[in-house]
Amino acid sequence: MTLVASPLTGNNYLPWSIAVKTSLEAKDKICFIDGSFPAPTNPVLFKKWKRVDSMIKAWLLNSMTKEMSDTFIYCVSSKVLWDTIEKRLGENNGPLRYQLQREVSSLEQGSDSREESTKLMQFLMGLNPTFDNVRSQILNLEPLPHIDKAYSMVLRVEK
Repeated sequence: MTLVASPLTGNNYLPWSIAVKTSLEAKDKICFIDGSFPAPTNPVLFKKWKRVDSMIKAWLLNSMTKEMSDTFIYCVSSKVLWDTIEKRLGENNGPLRYQLQREVSSLEQGSDSREESTKLMQFLMGLNPTFDNVRSQILNLEPLPHIDKAYSMVLRVEK
C-alpha cells in the first residue's frame, strides 16, 4: 500500500511528514504515531494492537527510500519509528539545517533578497506542528510572500 506519493529521502522530511500524517489521519491511525493509543497491557488486546502497529510501521518504512528504511528498520513500534525519524531529520537536526541553509544562501528568488527569504524560512521553521497546514500553504505560494504577510496568515489561523 502506498501511504504517500513521494518517498522520504532525507531532504524532504517536512513535506513527507505532513503527507504521512494526513494519510494516517484519513485512515484513523494517527493515534499510533502520536502516542495517544499506547500498547495495551492485556495480552489479547496487545496482540491485536501489535498487528495494526506492525502494519503502520510497514507503511512508514515502505514510504522511504531503501537507504532510509534500512537505517530505521530496527525500531520496535510505529511510535518509536516516528519519533526516531523526527529526531534525526526534524528541524533540530544540525547537519540537515546546515545543508539547507547553505542551499538557501546560494539561491536568489526573483527580486527578493536572500536575507528576506532566510527570515521567512526561519520564521516558518520555528512554528510548532499545530501550524503545519498554514506553513505548507505559505511554502506553496509563488512567489513566496513577505514575512509580514506570512505572519498575518499564521495569526489568522491562530485565532
